[in-house]
Amino acid sequence: GDALHTITRAGFMLFLNGWYFSCYIFMFLRLISTFRDSVYATSTRIIYTHVAIIVLLVVSGSVLFPLMYVGQFGSAPELLATAVVFVFLAGFAHLGYTFNSKLFQLVLTQSHSTAQKVDASLSQHQKNILVVIRKSTLLASVQIAANVAVMMVYMTAVLVSNGQYIPFETYSISKVHYAAFDVLESVMLCLASFCVYLGFSVNEELFQRCCGRCDAKCEMLYEKRAHKRISDQDASGDRERAASSSNTCTGRANQEMSV
Repeated sequence: GDALHTITRAGFMLFLNGWYFSCYIFMFLRLISTFRDSVYATSTRIIYTHVAIIVLLVVSGSVLFPLMYVGQFGSAPELLATAVVFVFLAGFAHLGYTFNSKLFQLVLTQSHSTAQKVDASLSQHQKNILVVIRKSTLLASVQIAANVAVMMVYMTAVLVSNGQYIPFETYSISKVHYAAFDVLESVMLCLASFCVYLGFSVNEELFQRCCGRCDAKCEMLYEKRAHKRISDQDASGDRERAASSSNTCTGRANQEMSV
């Protein structure tokens, strides 16, 4: 029984570490491959930064989880693992923000390439890009919130138990309330995994059923922001053209006066 429990729990911890790693790799490769060989290509500095975070995830997962099993270092391994997860979440959020920001810049660029007017509606292609942006933002936000909740629950459990809490461990009757922390962590992890599932286009109908209202609110927000940015850029372009025309006329007038 104890051996089976140890193997099961070790398998879960390995799965959890692999889940974090896979999500990060997916976001990282998506950012690089989508904008490769374009003016929006990912900079070398950003690539190196996220490669360092990936290495940190692999090394910490290989070192901290065994230390958590040993149980001779108090709550230090758990707290270090929590800090690493927050680094992961910061990098994950940055990858999502960078990806959506580049897509939004693409929407603005297309507005100039198609010579749209300020009061014109967005093209269907621009709207399709905005769909990707808001869906990615919504699901990534829920994933990050769910993982933050997992870490907060975990840190609370460690502090309440004076470092004795071990996720998904067997408990005596006096510590059976620790199982509540396991349940909360499991629910949050399932929610984060469900967001990954909803991100695939084949699950669009399910996504609309689950997140349709939030998506509709985001649609109005993003289209309003896109129109405002396009309007601001068009106004800025008009000012630059007016200034250029004024400088040209002034130069010609000065030439005529000199003659």
